[in-house]
Amino acid sequence: MNIRQARPEDAAMLAEFGRRLFWEAYRGFTADEKLEAFMGQRYTQQNFFRILSDPDSLTFIAEEGKVWQGYASIELNRKKHASIPSDSSAAYLSLLYVDQEYHRQKIGATLLDHVCEEAKIRGRDYLWLSVWKITKAPGFYRRMGFEQIGEIPFTYPDGSFDIDWVMGKWL
Repeated sequence: MNIRQARPEDAAMLAEFGRRLFWEAYRGFTADEKLEAFMGQRYTQQNFFRILSDPDSLTFIAEEGKVWQGYASIELNRKKHASIPSDSSAAYLSLLYVDQEYHRQKIGATLLDHVCEEAKIRGRDYLWLSVWKITKAPGFYRRMGFEQIGEIPFTYPDGSFDIDWVMGKWL
């Protein structure tokens, strides 16, 4: 497996890949219409082009040859959630997904280790994220050293929301 930084020219493929992995991760936990509406806003080529062109956002792709296995993104200058330690220089893990075909192969852990190192290189000492508490993802993050430190609403385009956990760890 190789991990490389995504480039703006990856935006279309990343939007399609991300949409599929998001759907696989959350289908069955909420109404399909809510997921479709959210993906229609966030998982677009234009949005990923913006993310990949932003110098304060880093996205990494795990791949074997030309086959993408997963990806992760961090934001270096996102406003901190109130529960983040005030004395930290924090980065936000905005996305981390692994294709179901490659689960249990340590790809998620490898991607997370990689973004932690990249955050440290860029002067960050804390990594935080938000995650839907009813999925299996919080268990993964706990195994990776994160702890729940707060809650935050995850708002859908129709204004409804679910509650995500805010999790964090010192790097």
